[in-house]
Amino acid sequence: MLAFRLASGTAQSHDTIMNINRIPFGVTDWATVPAERKPGETGWADWRVRQFGDIRVRMLEYSPGYKADHWCTKGHILFCLEGELVTDLKDGRTLVLRPGMSYQVADGAEPHRSATATGAKLFVVDCRGCTLSEMEGEAPPSRDRSIRGFLASEYSRAARRPPKPPS
Repeated sequence: MLAFRLASGTAQSHDTIMNINRIPFGVTDWATVPAERKPGETGWADWRVRQFGDIRVRMLEYSPGYKADHWCTKGHILFCLEGELVTDLKDGRTLVLRPGMSYQVADGAEPHRSATATGAKLFVVDCRGCTLSEMEGEAPPSRDRSIRGFLASEYSRAARRPPKPPS
């Protein structure tokens, strides 16, 4: 199992475990993945989505003049392929991504909203249904056969392991 800790320090409610496990080698031809058009506050976004267990991978194409119709609190790893993406953070900061640039943000960390004047093409990876906060209050992992129970038990086991010495 490959686990990413997206928050530093001790476990917090927005820590995320990305379980990249039991996914056979595969190739995605994004031109063959059907697009779903989603309206923004202005403009539109075409979403091409592949789901691999809890891992959601998306190719997004934003129209010129697109502006998201909501503040997003979902964690993502986002890579700009084409165009320019302007992302406003709720704390007042504004970040601009151009081709070859990326950002990463944890679930619940910093609300963000994106827009583009010129249009943009983005590659996005995020995790569906695997935040630790979603696991809180569930049955102990030994009795929970769901993916969340499995991830919670793997996280707990990994947290008890001593860190490997640097090589």
